[in-house]
Amino acid sequence: MVSLARRIYYLAIDQGIVQNNPFARRGAFKEEPTGKYISVSNFWKIYNNLMDYLKPVILVAYLTGMRRGEILELTWDRVDLKQGYLDLTPADTKTEEPRRIYFSSIEILKNIFVEAANKRHKGQDLVFTKKDGSPVPRNYIYNLFQQACEKVGVGPYRLHDLRHTFNTNMLKAGVDQTVTMKLTGYKTNAMYLRYSHIDQEMGGVGHGET
Repeated sequence: MVSLARRIYYLAIDQGIVQNNPFARRGAFKEEPTGKYISVSNFWKIYNNLMDYLKPVILVAYLTGMRRGEILELTWDRVDLKQGYLDLTPADTKTEEPRRIYFSSIEILKNIFVEAANKRHKGQDLVFTKKDGSPVPRNYIYNLFQQACEKVGVGPYRLHDLRHTFNTNMLKAGVDQTVTMKLTGYKTNAMYLRYSHIDQEMGGVGHGET
């Protein structure tokens, strides 16, 4: 709307209607991209076409709503395999607030960390790495995810849509908002609502997908 107003005033100046443009120095507001809901069937299509070292990363994002950085930078000292939870410190989270994420009650999620522990290289601090123990490429992961989407003909989806999907799934399951906010680290109600536009993000759910 700012851009439109700027254009209208410039046209008015050309016609001699006004002498100056009050919007000339006003920057246009950046519109945040709208998140999309990824159906269960589409998620597994994408998952099955990812490189093996990316599969646990993407599955953790899908099942916990964790951010990319929180997953890729997760270290073993934050993981309690015996009790079945992750302890993120303020230094680990975008909001700089600690967060505990339980995984023991979800078998598929628990198996991810057990398997990662079994494959851990000597001296390896990161939980998720490539087969040789080197870090998962932080930036290239976006391209790999989109390539998998294109390969199976779904989307296009962004990696961050996994977080939208987790939040919407919690809403569908009847999980209380305060619980979801604690699990995902949302600090404000506005941010929670931004990630849980269920009518818009459920996409295929209303058309026979689950």
